[in-house]
Amino acid sequence: MRIIKKMKILFVVAPLMALLQSAPNADVPMLSLEEFDKIIAFSQMKIVRIQKGDNPEYARLSFDDSTWQVIPLPSDWTKVFPGWEGVCWYRIPVRFPSRLPAHSLGIQLGIISDVDELYFNGVKIASSGAFPPNRRSCYDKIRVYEIPTILIRPGAVNLFALRVASLFPSPSGPYTGEFRIGPFMQLQRDLLSREFFSMFFVVIYLAVSLYFGIIFFLHAVERDNLFFSLATMLSAVYFFFRTQIKYLISDNFLVMKKLEYIVLFLIFSMFLEFMAYYTARKRNIFHYIFHAITLSGVIIVTVSNNPLVWNWVLKNIIQPTWLYPVIYSFYVVVRRLRNRREFVFLLAAFIILTLTLINDILVNRAMYNFISLSGYAYLFLIIGIAYIMHCRFVELKKRVESTERRDQTTGTAKKSRIGSETEEKLKIALRIIEEKFAEDITRESLADEVGMNADYFGKLFKQYTGKKTGEYLNEVRIRKAQELLADPDNSIASIAFAVGFESLPTFYRVFQKCTGESPQGFRKKING
Repeated sequence: MRIIKKMKILFVVAPLMALLQSAPNADVPMLSLEEFDKIIAFSQMKIVRIQKGDNPEYARLSFDDSTWQVIPLPSDWTKVFPGWEGVCWYRIPVRFPSRLPAHSLGIQLGIISDVDELYFNGVKIASSGAFPPNRRSCYDKIRVYEIPTILIRPGAVNLFALRVASLFPSPSGPYTGEFRIGPFMQLQRDLLSREFFSMFFVVIYLAVSLYFGIIFFLHAVERDNLFFSLATMLSAVYFFFRTQIKYLISDNFLVMKKLEYIVLFLIFSMFLEFMAYYTARKRNIFHYIFHAITLSGVIIVTVSNNPLVWNWVLKNIIQPTWLYPVIYSFYVVVRRLRNRREFVFLLAAFIILTLTLINDILVNRAMYNFISLSGYAYLFLIIGIAYIMHCRFVELKKRVESTERRDQTTGTAKKSRIGSETEEKLKIALRIIEEKFAEDITRESLADEVGMNADYFGKLFKQYTGKKTGEYLNEVRIRKAQELLADPDNSIASIAFAVGFESLPTFYRVFQKCTGESPQGFRKKING
């Protein structure tokens, strides 16, 4: 009996001794969990061992990693191994309580650039993307992996071994995000809760976009409403693609990321057009160059399936051109500061947005670890612009309706006060008529030049000048014709065509209507 008892003890103790001998040294820095029901964060804790190179032995629990460097997470491995391109391994020792958890555990590993495999006590338990040669990138997904309860060593040291291959020279590895261990369902709920909060941005942009899109198409107002609607719609799509919610719709990383790049490129083009129409500024050659570069970037991303190409295009071609819409916006806003108080707000909002964009670029390039802020600054800018444009639309609509009521009552087209933004656009239209009177000018072409709906432009033009666009254009042409008639060497026919009339009878008819006499009679009168 004693022999049997000794055999039983040996049978139980021997495996335990073997496990203890194969475990990592208990003296090394590690994460210790006192209980399973709480989430424990290990971000910035110097407990992670890192080594470059690829060796399947690195996943084993008993592997000796005493010569490896110890780092905290998050961390860009290029700070530890400058210039390294390939695979790195991370080993994270964790001591669990001396019992098994009642619920499934999980580990959150932030965002990893760009593919990874996670081993727990020597067994592969999860992965994101696929390693070369059949690489499938997944560099913007937050990793939350479930830990199989059956593999947990209660009361002993356990080991997470993370294998990572990076697509980019920097940042590489688990370079940003939160790093935590706790109940798997709670980790998932926390992640989704935070991501659904990010959808708050998406909902606001969608609402703003729909509102101004409806205003433009149903109420025939100025074209800046259209481009503001398009810019905010693209912003809603972009911010959606920046959330983890997109993976609930599709796990096709390539398509999702391609659409994200394309939408990002187009946002700046739409916003540049909005600023041009909003401030009634003419487009210059730089506008068209900017749009051409943006279009080329969109085409490259569309036809290519290589994220490295997209990233190169973004950083080396597209991002430098963003300087133009930024400078342009600052310029036109500063020029209008004295005209309207709203431009003071716009200037402050642009300054804040520029500073936060610089912060985000540095954070995304792993220059330092901080939160992204440009999303909040951009939301502040969009809401402010939306409020200003809404107030302007309401004010203009009331004035137009008031003028129409007076016209119906008195039978006359009285000129009433028009907002300075609209007045500036009408002045541009008048200058175009004065400079290009001999060309084929129509109400529609003038409306297009100043970015307004043709019907709405016609109402405001008559309200401002007391005449329809055709009537005003004919008066300008006849005035120019009168100047030319003073020279007897100019034939009446050549004058008619020189000022823009397509036929001599039309010229005679319009001249008689505007002056009360024929061209010959006018010439005789001024020449004696």
